[in-house]
Amino acid sequence: MSQIRRAYAKLYFGNRKNIDNKSIKLSKEQIELIDSGIQEIKEIIENGHENGSMEYGKLRIIINVLKKVQNYPLTLEQCEELTNLLMNLPNVKLTDVQKHAISTGADVNLLIIVNNFRKTIIGKFASSIDLAQKQTEDIEELKLLNKKLTSGIVKENSIAVSKVRDEIYSKISNIQTKNAIEKIRNEVPEGILHIIEDLTNGTIDIDKSKEIINLEVQKKLKTQPNNRFSLTEEQVRTQIIIQIRRVLQDKADRFRIKDPEKAIYDFQKLTDNSDLDMALQTVIGNLVATKDFEIAKQILNKFSTGKGSNKLISACKSLRYNIKTAEIGDMILKGIRAVGTPEEEEKYFELIKNGIKESNIDLSFIPLGKSRDGSRNITFQDILDIIDNRRVFQKI
Repeated sequence: MSQIRRAYAKLYFGNRKNIDNKSIKLSKEQIELIDSGIQEIKEIIENGHENGSMEYGKLRIIINVLKKVQNYPLTLEQCEELTNLLMNLPNVKLTDVQKHAISTGADVNLLIIVNNFRKTIIGKFASSIDLAQKQTEDIEELKLLNKKLTSGIVKENSIAVSKVRDEIYSKISNIQTKNAIEKIRNEVPEGILHIIEDLTNGTIDIDKSKEIINLEVQKKLKTQPNNRFSLTEEQVRTQIIIQIRRVLQDKADRFRIKDPEKAIYDFQKLTDNSDLDMALQTVIGNLVATKDFEIAKQILNKFSTGKGSNKLISACKSLRYNIKTAEIGDMILKGIRAVGTPEEEEKYFELIKNGIKESNIDLSFIPLGKSRDGSRNITFQDILDIIDNRRVFQKI
């Protein structure tokens, strides 16, 4: 259990802070060598030129330094500083002798070598940015990372840099969409909240509740923009029903259903739905969220008699699977949070192992809640991806 406990903690708390320290492992001597190399290049650029031009021979010193540092993993800050230095090299002053030597092949073209090094360092910089963007869900941090990849840097290594920029743009867009949906989900009108409360308490007045929903539909229709993306009355009504379902499942601790069977029939009447599948999914989702697994099973057994529409039969099969995965996930979380003797933990682990084997469950469907910042869902498979799968499965 200790391995699983550590892996879960890593996923729960996240590790995006101090990215450089965690991802780059260098000795003290290596760090000093890289930093001194960067400082040497900096001094050459700042002091080794006159009237905006640098002596051609100075490039050889810069190349020697780059040869030393290029084979080491570099932190984001080191990559950024080297990139900025190489992007801002002064013009190089060539003597007639040097021009002749290069043109005849008697000497290598140091400018080409420096340009190749610059492209390599920029590639490393892009990789460092990519690593950093993968470890954050903060839009402002993502924008800051993207800002580091300037148009000049893109021109120098367009393939590597453009790929990372595209990924950042896509991630920002996805997070903004997710936040917008979450905002809509959380902005529940007071009248709809009253309907949800009455539904969970078993005191709902169906006719009155339908009137409230109709009023909310009309409000939304009046305030929405009038264009080709405007929703129809039926689509707005569907949105409100979806909102009720989400609140019952996402905020189940606050809206705990007292009489599940009655709630199923009430929800069916409220939505004018002839099929029970939506009502059943909503109520079972609420019971699973509150960890009332046994009640959920009893309710499901009552409604999954093998009769009814194919849609209902399919829904019951899916719900049975969801209950089992949630139940095993809850067992794993209890094991993670509890501290017992090695013998006690071994016995508890056997229970989890048997539950997984008997149910033939896909480990990626076993939920273990969200990370602390709410940015990701954690599954049992995520934990196994961190630790040695084979060793754990031998033990599980």
